[in-house]
Amino acid sequence: MKKKMIIWFIAAGLAASVSGCGAAGGTGASGAGASADAAGSQSTASGAAGTAATESGVGKTQDSAAASTAEGAEAAAEASAEAGMTAEEASTMSEASTMDATEADTEPPAITAAADAVHVRIGYENSADEPLGMAIEGAKQTLLDKSDGEMTFDAYPDSELGDKFSLMDSMLIGENVVTLADGADFAEYGQKDMSILLAPYLFDDWDQVDTLVRSDWYKDQCTQLEKRGFHVITSNWHYGARELATNKPVHSASDLSGIKLRIPETDLQEACVKVYGATPVSMALADVSGAFDAGTIDGVENPLSVLYEEKLSVKAPYILLDNHVLNYTSWVCSADWYNSLTKEQQTWLTQTLTEAGEQNNTYVDDMQSAYQKKLEAEGAILYTPTKSQLEELKKKAEDIYTSTSLGWSTGLYDKVKTAMGAE
Repeated sequence: MKKKMIIWFIAAGLAASVSGCGAAGGTGASGAGASADAAGSQSTASGAAGTAATESGVGKTQDSAAASTAEGAEAAAEASAEAGMTAEEASTMSEASTMDATEADTEPPAITAAADAVHVRIGYENSADEPLGMAIEGAKQTLLDKSDGEMTFDAYPDSELGDKFSLMDSMLIGENVVTLADGADFAEYGQKDMSILLAPYLFDDWDQVDTLVRSDWYKDQCTQLEKRGFHVITSNWHYGARELATNKPVHSASDLSGIKLRIPETDLQEACVKVYGATPVSMALADVSGAFDAGTIDGVENPLSVLYEEKLSVKAPYILLDNHVLNYTSWVCSADWYNSLTKEQQTWLTQTLTEAGEQNNTYVDDMQSAYQKKLEAEGAILYTPTKSQLEELKKKAEDIYTSTSLGWSTGLYDKVKTAMGAE
C-alpha cells in the first residue's frame, strides 16, 4: 500500500509539472509576440533579432520542461516497477488525482434563502461568543441546506429580541419565535413538576441528564406542555454546570447567609436561595452587571462560559466550583405556529437544532478548562469545595425536595430519579 501511495504522489506531481510547463510555455510565446511587436516598431532587423532570441529562449524552456517531464516519468516508472504497478495503473492514478483537484475547485456555492422562504426568529439571552451562540450560528447554513433554501432563521443574542418570558408570552399568541427555556421556566406557565429539573444536586453526571430527556416521564411532560401552548423542539442542549460567583469568598453553606443573589424569575430558584439563608433578587441576565454596580446584588450563579462572556467575574471574582446544577436547556416555540408548518418543515427545524445541540455539547465539554484559565487570567479566584463542604451544601438542598410550596406532585423526586436511571 505504501508503494502505491508513493506512485500516487509521484504521478500527481508529474501531472502538475506538465501543467506548469504548459503555462510557462504559453507565457513565453506571449512575451515573444510582445517583444517582436515592440522591436518591429523600431526596425525590421532588430525585430528579427529579438524574435530569434525569444524563440531560442522558448526552445530552452521547452527543452527544460521536456527534461523535467522525462525525469519525472522515469522516476514514476521506476517506482511503478518497484511497487509492482504497470505504467497504465500509474497513469490512471494520475488522472484520478487531476479529477479530484478539478472537483475540489468546482464545489457548488452555499445555498441561500429563497425569496419565499419560511423565516424563523431565534432569540436568547446569551452572548454569541458562548458555546450556545457558536452552535446556533453554525446551524443556520444547516437549515438552509436541509430545506434547499425553503427555510431559514435569524438569531438574536443578548436579549436583542426581548427577554425570555416576553418571548414565551408571544408564543401563546402564535408568534414565530424560538427561545431557550428550562424546567423552572415551564413551571411558571403551569407545568409545575418540571421545575425539579433545575433543583440543586439532582444530577450526578450528564449521562443522567441525557437519560432523563429520553424517558417516558419527560415525553409526558412535553405532551402536557403542548396543551399549554408550547412545543419543545429539542432538549439535548447542555447549558453547562452552574457555579456560584460572588463579590466576597463563599466556601460553604453557612457563608451564603445574608448574600443577595441574583436569580432568574422563577419560583424554584427563589426557594433554593432561601433554603441557604440568602436573599433572592430576580432579574434578567442582561441587567446583572448594572445590579452589581448599584449594589443590588452580591452574587450570581451560571456556567463558567456565561460568567466569562458576560464579564460577570469582573464584578464577582470569587467563584465556587460546586456544580450545583447540571443545567440542560430546551429550544421551545409556539405549539400553534409549529403545527402550522408542514411535516417536512417541522423535520428540518427539529433535525437542525438537535444536530446543533450535539455540536454545542462538544463545545461545552472542550471549552470548560479553557474558561477556567481565562477567568483566572482576568483575576478570578476559583475555589473547589472540600468533601465536607460539598456534603454540607448538598444536605441543605434536601429541604427543597421536601418542600410543599412548589406545587410538585406526590412522589415526584422518586419518579425523576427512576427516569434518570439513578434508582
